[in-house]
Amino acid sequence: MEFEILKKDNLRQIIKTARCYRETFSTKPWFEVSRGPKCDIFYGSDKPPGMICPCGCGKLEEAYPIVKTTKYIRNEISKPNPIALIISRENKPIAFGWGYVETGNEFANEKYKTKETRKFVEMLVGGEKVYFYLSEFGVTPKERNKGIGKSITREVINEALKLNLPFLMRTNRSSFMDNIARRLDMIPLMGSSNTPSDPENNERILYYKE
Repeated sequence: MEFEILKKDNLRQIIKTARCYRETFSTKPWFEVSRGPKCDIFYGSDKPPGMICPCGCGKLEEAYPIVKTTKYIRNEISKPNPIALIISRENKPIAFGWGYVETGNEFANEKYKTKETRKFVEMLVGGEKVYFYLSEFGVTPKERNKGIGKSITREVINEALKLNLPFLMRTNRSSFMDNIARRLDMIPLMGSSNTPSDPENNERILYYKE
């Protein structure tokens, strides 16, 4: 299994990764096919783009349009000290994983919507403490259950260990990344059975590891 560095200046490579990203998150357990234009809520294939959003905020849009997703990925891997990898088969990415360095304050403000939740998360992780944040990982549906997700996660972590920083990772309890986090002995800070729940999404778990 060969890992390829995902580079912010390689637009063709990022576009291919954006397609892989869209395919990954359109399927189980996320089912993110469409999104409300104002409510920003995701819906599955039973509510495709073009339908009226159930909340009435307008017509549902594609969850991950390629142009917008390409821009998002490029922004992610342009952050401080990024480590971004893909695995390809027949010149098409089948898995991706990346992370970058940020403070607890930056994490809280980027990932949470309300002022109250941000303050709560900052208290948990430490506003000025610096982390390597394990941001996005995914494997296309046909390539799952082959150890690929674990392999690319370990590779990103192994590279990040050179920075000598603690890790943060946020995932859903139904995601394969939750199993990987526990196998890597990451400690839940929020969202597990014996920690405070995520105030904005009770399916999310925030993990930490020195």
